[in-house]
Amino acid sequence: MGLNPVDGFPVRTGILSTADTPGTAVDVCSVNDIAIIADSGGGVSVFNIFNGMDPTIVAQVDTPGDARRVACSGNIIAVADCEGGLIGIDITDPPDAEILYQKDFSGSCAQALVVAGDVAYVGFGDSFLVAVDLPTGEILDFASLDAPVADLFIEQDNLYALTETTFYVLEYQAGVLEEVTTRNSPTPGQNIRNLRLFVGEGIAYAIHAGGYNTFDVADPNNPSLIQAGTSMQVGGWQDMSLNGSGLGIAAVGAGSNTGDVGVYDVSSATETNDILFGFSTPGAAKSVSIFEGLAYVADGGNGIQVVNYLSADLLENPPEITLAANFPLDPTAEVQAGSLARITADVTDDIQVSHVEFYIGGELAASDGDFPFEHRFIAPLFDTQFFFTLQAKVVDTGGNETWTDEITVNILEDTTRPRIASVSPIGGKSMVDTVLVRFTEPMDPSTFNSVRFFVRQINDGTGYPLKGIGEIIPDGVFTYREGSNTAILKYPTPLAKGLYEIVVINSVADLSGNRLRDTFHSSFFVGDAVFWTRAGEGNWDVGANWSAFNVPSASDTAIASLPEKATIVIDSEQTVANFYTDHFVDMTRSGGRLTVNGPFVLNNRLDMNFGATLANADISMGPDGAIRFFRNQFTTSANLDGLTVGGAMDFIDSGASANVRNNLTLNGIVRLRGGGGTSSNSMIFRDTDQILDGTGAVQFLSQDSASSIGASGNATSFTVGPEITVQGPGEGTVNLGAAGQMRGTVDSSAGGIHLRGETWTNEGLLHSHGVGEILLDDDWSNNGEIILEETGTLVFGGEFTPSDIGDFTRNGGGVVLTGELDLTSEPLILDASTGSWEFLGTIMNGTVETREGTQLTAGGNTNISGAGGDFDNATLNGRLSIGSSKNVRVFNGLTLNGLITFSGSTGSSLGSVSFQDSSNILDGSGTIQFLRSPSSNSVGAITPKSL
Repeated sequence: MGLNPVDGFPVRTGILSTADTPGTAVDVCSVNDIAIIADSGGGVSVFNIFNGMDPTIVAQVDTPGDARRVACSGNIIAVADCEGGLIGIDITDPPDAEILYQKDFSGSCAQALVVAGDVAYVGFGDSFLVAVDLPTGEILDFASLDAPVADLFIEQDNLYALTETTFYVLEYQAGVLEEVTTRNSPTPGQNIRNLRLFVGEGIAYAIHAGGYNTFDVADPNNPSLIQAGTSMQVGGWQDMSLNGSGLGIAAVGAGSNTGDVGVYDVSSATETNDILFGFSTPGAAKSVSIFEGLAYVADGGNGIQVVNYLSADLLENPPEITLAANFPLDPTAEVQAGSLARITADVTDDIQVSHVEFYIGGELAASDGDFPFEHRFIAPLFDTQFFFTLQAKVVDTGGNETWTDEITVNILEDTTRPRIASVSPIGGKSMVDTVLVRFTEPMDPSTFNSVRFFVRQINDGTGYPLKGIGEIIPDGVFTYREGSNTAILKYPTPLAKGLYEIVVINSVADLSGNRLRDTFHSSFFVGDAVFWTRAGEGNWDVGANWSAFNVPSASDTAIASLPEKATIVIDSEQTVANFYTDHFVDMTRSGGRLTVNGPFVLNNRLDMNFGATLANADISMGPDGAIRFFRNQFTTSANLDGLTVGGAMDFIDSGASANVRNNLTLNGIVRLRGGGGTSSNSMIFRDTDQILDGTGAVQFLSQDSASSIGASGNATSFTVGPEITVQGPGEGTVNLGAAGQMRGTVDSSAGGIHLRGETWTNEGLLHSHGVGEILLDDDWSNNGEIILEETGTLVFGGEFTPSDIGDFTRNGGGVVLTGELDLTSEPLILDASTGSWEFLGTIMNGTVETREGTQLTAGGNTNISGAGGDFDNATLNGRLSIGSSKNVRVFNGLTLNGLITFSGSTGSSLGSVSFQDSSNILDGSGTIQFLRSPSSNSVGAITPKSL
């Protein structure tokens, strides 16, 4: 093999060396004199490429499934294994390389991968993108894309992703993923494994089976499609890497007409089919990685090929270089002390660049042999120096070199407080022995100790009670990772089942001494459960929103408890064994059914409408917990099926309603706000023989409401349990249906409560006091207790007898008769214990007797002209007062053995007694008295029916 005597670079082009691998080579990465092959079923092969012409295998590790992608980062290899998920392999000692962990996050194929520092970003076939702490395998964050993730690439400060039709731009700092924007990426619709991505110098190359598309990403917030490219090698494209000197080296695979490796001129982003030449490989080229001017090709069944794609650089033309950074370089170079700084070299050469060396303070800090040429470092501290120097050298493959001018970078005092970017575990896990906290900037490890950064156990997790103060867990070993600003606690044994809290006291500080603004708390569970991990809004039925990357099943306990705010959207049918949530649950989108076959702890709001159903759960609530009902333009009713509720149920919108089936045990409060008429609230018990039981209360809040609770009609039976209270201060109706029972307490101190049903009984307490009113309607009887006090009102409506009144105690207030009182079996006796009654209903088939100064008052206090009561075949042995404009009607005669008094004032209309049938009989030994002043005006009338 001929070598350039100046730089030792090969003179001839083509394949320089070949090394076989046990499996089928499908991906390759190269860095720091190491090349790593993803070998499909053969796992991973690691080669030493210090002598680029003769790669030597130094490690071989089998993986559980199909190794699709590899990424290089120091002594840890990240592997995307289709069946095995993300696999971390330690190659610190290559002959003894071993798997550190295997994380099958989603159950779908792990098929895209990129690494930045000690964070791996893994793309899955079910469209999820996961950020993972590379040394430990702990999840840091995740995102959901529109389709299976085909490839990933990091350039400067952005993460780029590619699916079959979409190009994504994301931010990725500290392992936290934030989508920036997307653009359509046209493809011929080939196998997703043909889709790859490369980004450099402000241009993104989206490789597809027929070529590549180019995007302008100079402004990552506003990318634009430059060219939707299709080459002559349609169907053969697999991958492409750029050398940073205007060339793209493409693996075009079997079936192309240029061989298996093609060299393209990519100096113009609008020209995507400018092939220069190609090389055949013995296998089927799948992937290309460039390191110091040589191409390393994953060549299918023929392992790794080392390809020299350019002739030796025999000229003496030096390369050109300029620097860019994530901090200002011109007109004044300055960087914040202790910040994570990035420097990028923009290079050109007449042949190609080999590598770029970066120098800080005159010392070599890093050498980068693959494009884009970058280096990241932590800026020096302000209290140790006020500036530093920065310089870079570019070397081409002919050994020619160019230095940049030395740049003096001023160090700015850091006055920004650090923040916590992410924690792990998120929500919870079944096994935890490591806790990670990532910060937004480098921290001072000396400010951490066992009372400033710790984990404490709140409880043992039994029943998942509310949070409290617990005991600090001892024996956690603290370490700090500078490259990723990560504080770590490692425990010798896994934590026991329970609820825990990560605490970082606000006395920990960054390298400049700036402290956290507030002490940080983040809770997590350890136990056999599936944990919600999505901050912000997410849908229950999306697997990546849960710790197992699978939606909880009917046998699972689901737990949602994150330090950030979260919204859980349920719009499909879901069933779990138990559910604990500190987050808002939204069931207002398009129905949905949540069945919880055990305890449900709700420490936030759960909103329902649009036919949503909540079933079976035994619900307990924290101080902020509530089930809220809203009206929807399509349907107004939510559905409650077989629930026990210990907390608030609030009907927020006018017209919101809920259907109840299989009974309801209420140990909290139902608040019906109403709005009057058709805008009332209702809680309707739809099945027969329904019971509202428990120790809670139903509260009617609106003064003009027709809100109701109870049976759906008189054909069903509804019973209110003995420890339930129905109360105001508003107005509402309780429908007890057929043979229903009020066993609880009706407590009306304001507003009015209407009790009705086809036939119903009171077995509890009816208490009207203050300015409240209770109306008894339909066919009712009282086997419990009725108490009337203060200025309350009791309205006897419906159909009843004196014995139906039962135990009645009156200490003030007013009684109004509006129903039909049947005296066939016994008389009605009014005395000091019953007081006087207002008469607006019907007294029939018997005798009314008033004693001890009591009386009936026709029409009561109503202002309705003509209002009054009816006598039907009745006898009055007592007093009846008829005021102005009040009318008492008589059917089937009246026997008067007492006193009827007409009274009014000047100008008032007449009161009257009018006989309604042809008998026209007024019998007995009583008196009719007309009282008015002045006496010259008429005050009342006795009117017979016309014959």
